[in-house]
Amino acid sequence: MDEPNARKIHRQAMPRTGGLAMAAALFMTFFAFFQFETTVLAFVVGLAIVVATGLADDIWQLRPWMKFLGEVVAATCFVTLSHAAVHDFGNLLGTGPLNSGSLAIPITVFCMVGVMNALNLSDGLDGLAGGLSLIASLFLALFALMTAHWVCLAIAVALLGSLLGFLYFNSHPAKVFMGDTGSLLLGFSLSALAILLVQDGHGEARVPPISVALILALPILDTLMVMARRVYYGFSPFLPDKTHIHHRLLNLRFPQYAVVPILYSTMALFGLLALIMHARPEWQQMIAGLLLTTFIYGTVIYLQHSGWKWHARPVRWLKRAYRNRFYRQMTALAGKSVPIVSRIIPFAMALPLLFLPPLPVPFAWLGLAVCLVTAVLFPWRSSSDRLGLSHGAIYLSVFTLLSLYQMFGPPWMHSYFAWFSSILAVWVVFKLIFKRHLRVFLTSGIELLIIILSWFVPIFLGQAAHASPAQQQTISVVCLEAIPMLLAMKIIIRKQPRRNAVFAGSVIGILLLISTWNAILPT
Repeated sequence: MDEPNARKIHRQAMPRTGGLAMAAALFMTFFAFFQFETTVLAFVVGLAIVVATGLADDIWQLRPWMKFLGEVVAATCFVTLSHAAVHDFGNLLGTGPLNSGSLAIPITVFCMVGVMNALNLSDGLDGLAGGLSLIASLFLALFALMTAHWVCLAIAVALLGSLLGFLYFNSHPAKVFMGDTGSLLLGFSLSALAILLVQDGHGEARVPPISVALILALPILDTLMVMARRVYYGFSPFLPDKTHIHHRLLNLRFPQYAVVPILYSTMALFGLLALIMHARPEWQQMIAGLLLTTFIYGTVIYLQHSGWKWHARPVRWLKRAYRNRFYRQMTALAGKSVPIVSRIIPFAMALPLLFLPPLPVPFAWLGLAVCLVTAVLFPWRSSSDRLGLSHGAIYLSVFTLLSLYQMFGPPWMHSYFAWFSSILAVWVVFKLIFKRHLRVFLTSGIELLIIILSWFVPIFLGQAAHASPAQQQTISVVCLEAIPMLLAMKIIIRKQPRRNAVFAGSVIGILLLISTWNAILPT
């Protein structure tokens, strides 16, 4: 159990066995689907050592040097068994490649241990470390696909699956923590993937080390800055405190449900920077990363020193407008429109089904998989308590519906959904003006992760299947059209579990029909 204290945010004791569940999921996946060649064997051996170290620390509270020793042994076993090490850091200074020479193995072990501790220290809020690791895994998986490093791709996808299962229970309000077992597991897995990706001999070219460093930049830089601050003030760099970036945001009075999405977005921003600039010279990537870091931390530090605090300010002109009779009438109309729109959306989504040809078998299975995931994720009996999960689950189904319709339907469906999305956008603006549903713009952590996944996976699959420019454009359009639909659904899905369940069942039912269209239509 993780007991609360002065450094921690939670107020009651919480179980911290989530990391053990992630480890079990990973090991079962390895034994069921992987061939134990050299790289996989090295990864599994190192993972077993680091999981045992974290579990012992969770149970018996190991001394810091004992935990550090376990991390070093795990990293050393992985590096020596896999023969993977960082021999070249690239042209970071513009003067030529920086070679590690005979120090390649010690430097690689040092980097892996650093990432393990960075993830361990970032585990301070519900869903934070798990969500950051999930975003990092997405970008590492994409780089593995781009360089045809299939072992890395398989490990990254397995890690994604274990994280999704864990985050269902760890997102705010959390029911279980990952403990040191989970944070060390994530740090080891991400650092091992990064080391493997920068090796030569896989695909067209290796991934530059600075690119994978940018993907993991947020937890690494936060740890380095916190330790540097402790040394500057004469304290031990390993002394626990509350100066991490999530603590700084909490001190600015951002609520916890806002801090986590902010850091998720920051992590994704670093990943996008790495993806966009990975083909450029290493020194340009490093400068871009330093500029982004300076902007982010400079903004936070400036807000702290200026005394700025976040708080919801009342919109005065809306209060004055409410005294107007016309405004009150429009407000009443806006309230009455919600049940109508909640029926129109499923109908509008079901109508094109009559004109949709049978789907290719792989996409039919994809639709069925999304149906299953949405049905499992949606909190049918308590959607009022977990609105973020409700929003994310329904959004996943709607996004999949839009994608399947516009990829395989007749051309007129593009215009149909463009108009439908525009009309929903107008209704959302109408509701915002007359009912002040400004909270629809507040995105919970699990909701943001589902949105990132729904946007990322089609792009990922398009890259894997070498999709045509027209298909990639369709995916981009769907991403844009899904935004007003998400906002409309967030207005509809409120604290009414019964209505929410009916709405969710309708959307899932439409997707189920589309996915089984091959079996329904006569051959």
